[in-house]
Amino acid sequence: MGVDSFVYVMDQIKDISKTKVLMFATKLLPNIRTSYTLLDIKELLDLYGLIKNEITVEQYSFPFNYEGKILSDKLWYAVPKTMRTNVMDLHKNIYNSYDYVPSDVVNHISEIIENKSNVHLY
Repeated sequence: MGVDSFVYVMDQIKDISKTKVLMFATKLLPNIRTSYTLLDIKELLDLYGLIKNEITVEQYSFPFNYEGKILSDKLWYAVPKTMRTNVMDLHKNIYNSYDYVPSDVVNHISEIIENKSNVHLY
């Protein structure tokens, strides 16, 4: 969970007491994968209380451009059209980098996804 995600969550629960948020986090943490501890969440809540009126949030979802598709395992996926172009859009939107060139690893992953899903840019 990044800072933008945290701010979004905090905005959704702004009328809930800090104690109830910590109780909720205590129940939620064993069921999710995160590097945050309960202490981290408490500290973020304290910080959020100090800066919440100064924060501007932009929200993005990834992949930006995708096709919903059920694959061979019978599960639905948001398959990127293509991973390569979605990573380029990520760098434009988040890092304001218009000259990003995808690495060989990104290109390779993009190719694997296209081959397995038969989802292409066109």
